[in-house]
Amino acid sequence: LGISSINWIAENLKIINKSSQLVSLEPNVGQIMLSKAISEQRKRCHSTGGSVGIVLLKPRQVGWSTWCEAEGFCEINLRPNRVALCVSADNDSTNLIFNMTKIFQAELPVNMRRATQASNRREIIYESPWRSRFLTQTAGKDVLDFADEMSGKFKDLAKALNISNDDFIRTTDEKRHLPAVYKLWEKFKEKGDIYKKKYQGFYCPGCESFKT
Repeated sequence: LGISSINWIAENLKIINKSSQLVSLEPNVGQIMLSKAISEQRKRCHSTGGSVGIVLLKPRQVGWSTWCEAEGFCEINLRPNRVALCVSADNDSTNLIFNMTKIFQAELPVNMRRATQASNRREIIYESPWRSRFLTQTAGKDVLDFADEMSGKFKDLAKALNISNDDFIRTTDEKRHLPAVYKLWEKFKEKGDIYKKKYQGFYCPGCESFKT
């Protein structure tokens, strides 16, 4: 890109945090790691003329989805005639992502906002001569069906890489995973480790966690 996407995003993009505050998108450690991985993908793809594809098998509350949208938005703003496409498993997720992208666009510094073209789809299109766009779509499948498809791809990946594993357990496994989760949850409750309480503290929007 000729400029660090991490710096560009931190300097120019804003999000709504869990406290409903408009704040700068300051990357956390996990997001920085993801950004470096995406950067390596870009280098390989730009040298071969391919496109960057990212499939996330992710933990929750790390902010990786947010960062992927930010990386795509950064790309279409720094390069003309580019398309950033985000495909979600369900319509609600697609709407959330598009709303986040609209905030990115609306809160850009005034001198950086490009003229946009009207569209009846969930996308942002920059007018000619820039012509880059950010498009969000829904996979058009039931969430579990989509997860089944992705699970199969990860199994095939092990074969392609000629690696093996002792087991392959999915979080939707009702015979092995779910009973173990329920049992662990009940043990935590019995020991008093899980409880409801009101508290306040220093909150980091980037890490999506409280700091002590």
